[in-house]
Amino acid sequence: MIVTQPYKISGERYLKILFRQYWKKNWMWFLLPVFFLLALSMHFADAIYVVVILLFGTYPFLLLNAYFKMATQSHNRFLLLEKHLKIDDEQVVFCFENEKTESVKWSEIVRVEWTASYYLLYRDKKRFFYVPKDIFLDPKDRIWFEQEVLYKIMYRNKKDIS
Repeated sequence: MIVTQPYKISGERYLKILFRQYWKKNWMWFLLPVFFLLALSMHFADAIYVVVILLFGTYPFLLLNAYFKMATQSHNRFLLLEKHLKIDDEQVVFCFENEKTESVKWSEIVRVEWTASYYLLYRDKKRFFYVPKDIFLDPKDRIWFEQEVLYKIMYRNKKDIS
């Protein structure tokens, strides 16, 4: 069993992850009004002012609204609490700062994403677990986690798709 250091996701990091997810799903809806207004500006000189107002006035509000909508969902609230993990080959146990625990079996993880500094373990399309790479006390533990858990999940999911 691997026990990690306590960690907590920063608001900035959480916002970046949520924005990246939101952008992946909705990029076309952001670009559609821009193209429409650019086409409109070719016919009307004052339309460029509308474009500037929408880009710098409306989009930040929409992004903030999307952030709070996603951040306040009940299944995402626990992400902001400090926690440490207990990992074995069957499950991961999240031990929160308020003495609550939540265990998740590896069979419940449907998708894995990783970057240079963290892993995202998805339970469904919207719910994910953020696991930074630097919480492992020993590099061997991180390598074991990648090889024995993450690769198996990715292989299982690829096999289910085929």
